[in-house]
Amino acid sequence: MQRCLHILFLFFGSFLFGQNSETPHAFKLPGNSFNDIKYRTENGVQIPDKYEKIFKAKEDKDSVIYFEFYDHGKHWNVYRYIVENKKTYLSGWQKEYDDEGRLYTERFCEKGERKCKIYRSYTYYPGGRLMSNASYLGNDRDGNHFYYYTNGQLRECMEFENDRLLNVLAYYDQEGNALEVGNFCDGEGMVNIYSMNGRIIQRKLFHKGKVKKVFAVPDTN
Repeated sequence: MQRCLHILFLFFGSFLFGQNSETPHAFKLPGNSFNDIKYRTENGVQIPDKYEKIFKAKEDKDSVIYFEFYDHGKHWNVYRYIVENKKTYLSGWQKEYDDEGRLYTERFCEKGERKCKIYRSYTYYPGGRLMSNASYLGNDRDGNHFYYYTNGQLRECMEFENDRLLNVLAYYDQEGNALEVGNFCDGEGMVNIYSMNGRIIQRKLFHKGKVKKVFAVPDTN
């Protein structure tokens, strides 16, 4: 069972590769091995418009090949393959980025499987700060979901299993002060719902991880 202490791994571990300082474009893979690369010109500067890049590595005892596919305005993906007996198999985390280079989807593939059921999605505020980091199994919420304020402070961490809320592992206001979750454990009980300024606006009653009733909390100020 994951816990909120994993947040640094989930967030920072997702950005495995550095930037290339030769152009404003931040390549995801190191090195200069390209199958093909085409450029466009913006403000007198040549910027990659479309390319396929390759990076080979040894990870523990495995031979691994990464492929980075970029087509401006269409897609930006990094795929990971494991090499065995001169054959390649999709394996591990496959990453998709938006055109700003921000990670928005990761899918975990078992070796040789084309359907990657485990995935994480990322959303961002205008300006680029992380808004949420959520884990899924198929189409169901499964694992820890992290939500953040616009200042980067963790707002809440919730644990799901089979699309059902199991536990609220953390709840904070914008200054990092802990907020009262309510009377909730293992999918049962009442959860407080807070506004962005830290005021309770609702209470939700859960049974077996699903909302059964919502109670509005009037503003007494």
